[in-house]
Amino acid sequence: MMGMMGTIVPNVRGATVQISECRGKFGNIYSGVHNETDYDRVYKRNDLKNILVLQALYYCILIFCFTYHSVQDNENEESIIVKFVKDFFEILDKNRHIVHTLFPEDGTCIMLGHRMTGHSAITRAMLSMATTIHQLFSIDILTLDMQLPDKVQMFQVLCAGDVKFGNDGEIHGFTATFLVYFLRPNVLNVVSFNERCQWPKLS
Repeated sequence: MMGMMGTIVPNVRGATVQISECRGKFGNIYSGVHNETDYDRVYKRNDLKNILVLQALYYCILIFCFTYHSVQDNENEESIIVKFVKDFFEILDKNRHIVHTLFPEDGTCIMLGHRMTGHSAITRAMLSMATTIHQLFSIDILTLDMQLPDKVQMFQVLCAGDVKFGNDGEIHGFTATFLVYFLRPNVLNVVSFNERCQWPKLS
């Protein structure tokens, strides 16, 4: 239908669209008024659903990536700590004159009830003790809530195994506790080490 103000076009869904024609110095300008239909409302709801689904998917991906990297980091830290503990006992058995380098200057080492604090004390005590041969059976790593002043994460390591002293052929069970932290990536430092032995070994 043609009118004075413009054109009325019937909508296939029953609503109408009115298009008004205005003439001015810039040429023809068209403006329209569109009456929303049920069809449009369904599309809006679907668009909203799609947006919510995409947002949920986005956050799921973020959580997965964060969790994956956290697990990977934890696995890497644990593998480094396990290797460090094995190396520590190997140094203790074969190169104990350098054991003190694994401690900070104020680190503490306790072996068979003898407490040593600082590099000099640890070195003197280690060189005066009988030689050892350790065999590890278990290593358990715990992440502690406590942190050093510079926010370095602390770990407690619990070990168990057998040990021989000097020329004594007798085997003694032992447990050991470490407090360690990462001095820098892949490099650990021992805050304290405490080894206790069963004397004689309990069967």
